[in-house]
Amino acid sequence: MLWNPNKVYEGEPFESERDLEQAIVEVSDILFGNDRIYLDTKKKIGAKKIKNIPDGYLVDLSSKKEPRLYVVENELAKHDPLKHIAAQILEFSLSFETTPQKVKSIVKEALGKDQQAWKRCQA
Repeated sequence: MLWNPNKVYEGEPFESERDLEQAIVEVSDILFGNDRIYLDTKKKIGAKKIKNIPDGYLVDLSSKKEPRLYVVENELAKHDPLKHIAAQILEFSLSFETTPQKVKSIVKEALGKDQQAWKRCQA
């Protein structure tokens, strides 16, 4: 994908996940919208055998009654959707269940580094 002022996206595969991740950070406000905060933080979650590192988190504040937290995993199209991506998503789900306080502390720490995002959450 390629971001430009005339057209939102054009097909353009990234060479590396790092390039994809940097592009997402650059356009996160427009990509996710005003009611969502993208946190580009990579920290290990999980306990014992199942430990992994999400690429980031998305705090969805579009509902004042029910804010949501999403895990973000950026992957290139060349990765197998079932063997690679589905397995990671399952592991993230298990990690969220086994270490919910760890996830909360990671998100809180990331928000603390961005005062504008912290204020948006408080509002």
